[in-house]
Amino acid sequence: MSKRIILAVIMAIIAFTQAYAAELMQLVPQNAGFVVKINVEKLLSSPEVKAYIEKTISEHPKEYAEYKAKSGLDPLKDVSKVVFFMPNNFENNKDDMPSAAIIEGKFDINKLKQSIKETPDSLELSEEDGFTVGIYTYKDKKSQKELKSKMAIIDNETIAFGTENGTNCVMAVKNNQMKNLTTESGFYQTATNLNNEAHVGAAIILPQSIKEMMASKKDTEPISKISYVSLEVTKNKEFEIVIKGDVTNSGDAEPAQNVIKQFIEGVKAMQAPYAALKDFVRNMKTSVSGKTIRITSSISQEAIDRLIATKGAPEVTSPKKVK
Repeated sequence: MSKRIILAVIMAIIAFTQAYAAELMQLVPQNAGFVVKINVEKLLSSPEVKAYIEKTISEHPKEYAEYKAKSGLDPLKDVSKVVFFMPNNFENNKDDMPSAAIIEGKFDINKLKQSIKETPDSLELSEEDGFTVGIYTYKDKKSQKELKSKMAIIDNETIAFGTENGTNCVMAVKNNQMKNLTTESGFYQTATNLNNEAHVGAAIILPQSIKEMMASKKDTEPISKISYVSLEVTKNKEFEIVIKGDVTNSGDAEPAQNVIKQFIEGVKAMQAPYAALKDFVRNMKTSVSGKTIRITSSISQEAIDRLIATKGAPEVTSPKKVK
């Protein structure tokens, strides 16, 4: 089984697994500014997601079956939780940003190690700082620059996989050589408060560049008081979306809400070319509770399908002919 298939399986785990248990947060490094949570149980109940996973597996049925037999791991059943993290200043960390997935599950570590060793072109295992690690070197398709991904077996129930820098951070946290995210109390609270019933949740420390840009203009200055932003998406009959912004002082919440309201009204006036977003924009509502500004809305599957079909481009309609 090729290393590409192994990496594809691992990335499928990252993309479609319930994430973000509080205990795994203890391994997230302090420099993380963006985290993602995905509820696998709810996702697998969605026909669209189920079809996608089945299609992915059907493209490599033999390799997938062989991988399960040799490694003793079924990624869709044996993985229980995942925390994915990365920094919030993406533009400054394009090549080896400290990002990784921390995966918790039922692993037969010895069998998994042996299956990797028996695969000729797979990850080469070695020992580093008390962990079994594997490095995979590859070239970026666009830049042709050589990059590295790294896996580390943290313990019998935990594996980290990501950029070399990101996995090294997890190892350092485990060995008490680096502080974890719990020291960033405000962001840690925002991240752990994500709705467990949502299909997808994410939290980010608002980048300083955005805060400075908002603060530079009087009309948007209240937005600069927002420190953390979170997103929750739940699929029922429609996709229900909740966006929350957390400020440090409760007195800053209402002024920020007023700016957001004005922005929404402006979007409503401009959304004519985007027919697929009509209901989403019309359904937008805002509220304030303590230090949190809350924006809610919903969008149908049909509208999302139209956005995908048009690749996000405005839907141009021909003017009606006057007889």
